[in-house]
Amino acid sequence: MKNGIRPRRIYIGIDGSSSTANPEGHIDQGIFCPYEYLTDREHFYSLYLQPFDALCSLWYFFTKPNTRNNEIFYKYGWWCEYGRAATIDWEKDKLEPSVGKTANENILPNALKDVQEIVKICEEYDIEFILFTNPVHNVTYRASVQENYLEFLEGFAKITDFWNFSGLNDVTLNNDNYLETSHYKAEVGDLIIDIMCSGKSYPKLQRQGFGVKVTRENAKEFISLLKQQAEEYEKLQ
Repeated sequence: MKNGIRPRRIYIGIDGSSSTANPEGHIDQGIFCPYEYLTDREHFYSLYLQPFDALCSLWYFFTKPNTRNNEIFYKYGWWCEYGRAATIDWEKDKLEPSVGKTANENILPNALKDVQEIVKICEEYDIEFILFTNPVHNVTYRASVQENYLEFLEGFAKITDFWNFSGLNDVTLNNDNYLETSHYKAEVGDLIIDIMCSGKSYPKLQRQGFGVKVTRENAKEFISLLKQQAEEYEKLQ
């Protein structure tokens, strides 16, 4: 590959936002700006030089130097330690789904096309490609289902195998596993890694769809399981 560097394995996690959020809406957001804009360095770096952002960064630098969060972020690229408390009050706060909404009907097919191109590149350069779904909180997942998320998964199954961790199961229905209605805690991440990388099996979760390897052969039956889950859950609400 370019510059003579070839990764041996690539992991990509997807969720409902992958099929609903418009990438063009992230162009002027530093945390979400697509990597393609690294080629436009002036634009990319300007996102981090806004006066407000600069002042916030300086305040944090001088008031909280050498904190545990800083150490973890620089070492792992993630600030969340094990056992971290949720950032919302599950009993009092209004639970809003964290999922993109758009009227642009081209986003879903374009997202599938992007993954198809990645699969093609990985096959060309003999790179192992591992696709998996993120187990977002059930509030966000249910909103995603209303935005054609399950049709999105059906499309993926026609392109490549993937590991499924989304759905309504003992993980996603347990608030203790989440920081808010999107991000799961580090403990859940370890569970995902155990299944994908260490071959560990959790029969009960697997029956609920968590940790299932979805292929062309079982995709139809599996998507039906997720649809049935969603329908039965909504009837109980």
